[in-house]
Amino acid sequence: MSFDMKPKQAAALLTNNNKYLTHLCVKGAKGEDFENVKKWYELIQPYVSHLLNLVSTEKKDILSY
Repeated sequence: MSFDMKPKQAAALLTNNNKYLTHLCVKGAKGEDFENVKKWYELIQPYVSHLLNLVSTEKKDILSY
């Protein structure tokens, strides 16, 4: 795991409209430490096309309401 978090902490990254996850990606962890963010990006890189497909599908679902 790239952020060295417990499962509940990792799940919290996805709550509150992903604000903490966004903060980590923009500001780094513990003030300007981007090493764990880089590791996380490396972990998800092979799945980027699938993630983009999920986001695109979600956007279409939201627009169809």
